[in-house]
Amino acid sequence: MEMKSVTRSLRILEAVARHQPVTVGELTKLFGLPKST
Repeated sequence: MEMKSVTRSLRILEAVARHQPVTVGELTKLFGLPKST
């Protein structure tokens, strides 16, 4: 389970780096995650 969290975190960081500026709302749509995640 921990590796899954690390992998997801890295994917989100990569997306933030590519899509500057990016909002939390845009990231949640991109990854299909709830905002609380």
